[in-house]
Amino acid sequence: MFDHTMQSSNFKLLLLSDDEFYRELIHTHLRSWAHLDVVEMKNAGSLLAYDQTAPDFILMDEQFEDHQVEELVSVLRLKFSDVPLTIFTSDETTGRRLELKQLGAYEVIVKDENLCDLLEFNVNGYIQQLQLQRNNENLRKRIEKNFILSATPSILSKTIQEDETSLEDYTMQIIHQYLAKYNNNVVLVARKLGVGKSTIYRYLKDNKLKLSGDPFIMGGATSESMLEHASGVQEYRSSSSASHNTGSVLESAIEWSSPNAPTDLSFLFKVSKGNPIVVINMVETFFRSAGKLIEQLKQFQTNRDAGHIINTLHKFKPTVDSVGMRSLKNLILNTEERLSAKSDWAEIDRCLEEVYTTYYQCENSLRQQRDRLKSAGTSL
Repeated sequence: MFDHTMQSSNFKLLLLSDDEFYRELIHTHLRSWAHLDVVEMKNAGSLLAYDQTAPDFILMDEQFEDHQVEELVSVLRLKFSDVPLTIFTSDETTGRRLELKQLGAYEVIVKDENLCDLLEFNVNGYIQQLQLQRNNENLRKRIEKNFILSATPSILSKTIQEDETSLEDYTMQIIHQYLAKYNNNVVLVARKLGVGKSTIYRYLKDNKLKLSGDPFIMGGATSESMLEHASGVQEYRSSSSASHNTGSVLESAIEWSSPNAPTDLSFLFKVSKGNPIVVINMVETFFRSAGKLIEQLKQFQTNRDAGHIINTLHKFKPTVDSVGMRSLKNLILNTEERLSAKSDWAEIDRCLEEVYTTYYQCENSLRQQRDRLKSAGTSL
């Protein structure tokens, strides 16, 4: 992606979420961007009281404990009518994403393993557009100052065009950098960026993009079938390379990528760029956040409050998914289905007890992984 340290201006991002874990996860991922100021807001009250300079873009969680997303979007639109809004959600259905876009979101991102990649792509897009706008405005001011505007309008037009980047050029720049990042894996890049494979194939066939070092493409015309074959080969190479790289990260201290383990820290290692200290801090944040959600579930269960149970499970699901608690995620999905089907409370109680028992087992495994990281020579 773009070099975050090379941006010439500061940009302000408003991060609105009452989910401590995901708020910290996203802030951790964006913290290294030297010219990006992240302002965190934990509740709607903070948003209403905000009276500083308007942000350049907004990231908002769909789920808030005491507010509907529709209410918060209405407040945002009143306060910041023209600021791009991205909503991240636990709902993977296409229908819900369309609803959120109709509500006013510029982009909707699902809380899954691609969250940080898509956020980076999304925020980079906003920064690039804003930077172009600022550059063009500065250019116009310089031209006006030197009396070129009234004297030679043709020079103005040519100069501005030379300084601007088209949307297509910008799109190809992003795709090119993602292809380089993921070893020319067209299929993977298309999935991560949410673009059609045919779009990337078209750019490649038109020689607007090139796959560096690929024997199927170098030195001649490229057919789509050849590109698909190449991308399949690259997908294998990419997965093999990824396994080798992840295995080298403190493998002797912690088996964080084992498919049979109750928990899996590979996502946190990816977000933290392999920094074990950051991973440990994120695990501690997970314990606090998950503990609160478990206590809320128990309280709503006692009150026989099915609606709040569903909402809490929906919020809990991506949180446990981020630390690879696959068995627990499956139980949460099963419990959600029982609640949606309006099963009797005896059945729902049984499902929830399975959720609690499995969570405590996974929590114990996660604590052991954290302790292995600490014993490997890291410390809080």
